Amino acid sequence: MATTALPEARLWNVQQAAAYLGVRPSWVYEAVRGARLPHVHVGKHVRFLRDDLDTWIAERRADGQRTS
Repeated sequence: MATTALPEARLWNVQQAAAYLGVRPSWVYEAVRGARLPHVHVGKHVRFLRDDLDTWIAERRADGQRTS
């Protein structure tokens, strides 16, 4: 998997979110389609807030669920 620089931008695209989570972009798309990953739509684009992803990770960690 190619390394994607994670900017300080408020919204991340799929590739940036995937790099942050350590998963493939295809997994992120599938999680979005299944409403399992917090995201926002900006027009036709899917974007992610780092705070939302951090909360999502923490919730799974506390519940003992797998994140990938």
